[in-house]
Amino acid sequence: MKKHNSIRRLLACLTALILLVSIAGCGGTADNQTSIPSESKALNAESNTSEKSAAASNTKLVFWNLGLKVVDDTGAMASEDLAIYQAIKKYEEETGAKVEIVNQSYDNWENLFQSAGLAGNGPDLAQTVAGAITLGYKDFIEPLDKYFSADELANFMNLDMLRTNYKADGELLGIPTDVTTLNLFYNKEIFKKAGLDPEKKLETFTELEDACAKIKAVGYQPMAINDADGSNSTWVVCEFLSDKLGSSEIFNFKDGTIKVTDNVFAQSFKGWTDFAKKAIEKEWCREDSFSSNTDNTSPFYAGQAGMVLGGSWNCFNIYTSLGENAGTMPIPALSADDPYKDYICSQFGSNVVITSYSKNKEEAVKFLKVLAQKDTSINLYNESSTLPARLDVDLSTSKFGNPLALACYSWIAQNKNVVGFDSIMPAAGCSEWYRVAPLVCAGSSTVEAAIAAINQKNEEALVAK
Repeated sequence: MKKHNSIRRLLACLTALILLVSIAGCGGTADNQTSIPSESKALNAESNTSEKSAAASNTKLVFWNLGLKVVDDTGAMASEDLAIYQAIKKYEEETGAKVEIVNQSYDNWENLFQSAGLAGNGPDLAQTVAGAITLGYKDFIEPLDKYFSADELANFMNLDMLRTNYKADGELLGIPTDVTTLNLFYNKEIFKKAGLDPEKKLETFTELEDACAKIKAVGYQPMAINDADGSNSTWVVCEFLSDKLGSSEIFNFKDGTIKVTDNVFAQSFKGWTDFAKKAIEKEWCREDSFSSNTDNTSPFYAGQAGMVLGGSWNCFNIYTSLGENAGTMPIPALSADDPYKDYICSQFGSNVVITSYSKNKEEAVKFLKVLAQKDTSINLYNESSTLPARLDVDLSTSKFGNPLALACYSWIAQNKNVVGFDSIMPAAGCSEWYRVAPLVCAGSSTVEAAIAAINQKNEEALVAK
């Protein structure tokens, strides 16, 4: 996480602080906020159970929401059936306390959360991006270990991503709400025409190259690659490193114990760029796949390309476009000899934290536990195919039968999940990676030059700490 030490950033924080103290800490609204009172008639029927304490009945929690649906834009569900409202309803009926949602935007979250922390006057709970952003604001976050039993935490995969310094003995700072996978999607009908078994996954990039050649031979574009922003490069190299390092060693990118100049990274990067250059040369993908901001994935959705790189977040749209012809598999390993080739790159998308300055920590923990329950996971999956962060959810009980999403979750449930290197490495190095990776793939730079540039940014960031 970059240190916010510029005068301009400080002034922005102070401005946000003034704004926040006046409105946001009490659940008020600003131009970038939408306050949604929880006293909605549909969600807050009064409960007369004797378990409700007088203290709880006078409590109103403020929850900063970053991505959970508060309006169903598909029109398929009533607002009161959305996961967040169901969780609030359950919590309020059990405790008598109230919850107020304040929607936040990704663009301004960090400024507002830091300002709220400095003022000690913000939300009781907040949803935020898992990983470096959460850990970067640990001074304003309540450690959660004492509130959750070992059995409760065992339901989640690889929580080291949410612990200080990414260490198993670090303080737990958040509870995850969702998880993502990285995928290779494919068209089953095109695979059949190319003589490929649509039910057999490709194990290595050698097999992927063979598949590309066979698909090209029957008149289809083998790969729809969209990498001007470095996203496809990142997903593939994340998978290569997962197969080589496993779920623990990957965290050594944080402090420079593993460097991008080390052989394990250089091999992974070169393995992908060699494939990319070959794909352009042999016309397995469009010539501008690594240089154009045009959407180069459209041929896949139109049934004209055999494969596309993506993630679990694409499952809904791909299945909607291709139906039963849509298939998915983990991104293949670089080599059959990789020690963790049956592992996948899969990590939490967001998590919920409790603020260190909350005056309602006991009630905030109760609400957080409702958000972490199986029922909430099923509801989130039903409304947007968001994969559960829990490992013990039976998605067959859901209303959402997308086989692509079910496949992704079956991989996650094996608990062989590895965090992407770009969630661990210093932010400055990651930004440089995203800039230079497509240049190498397009042939306008070299692996060696790119690694040197990334390493310099990483070293500068580590020294600055």
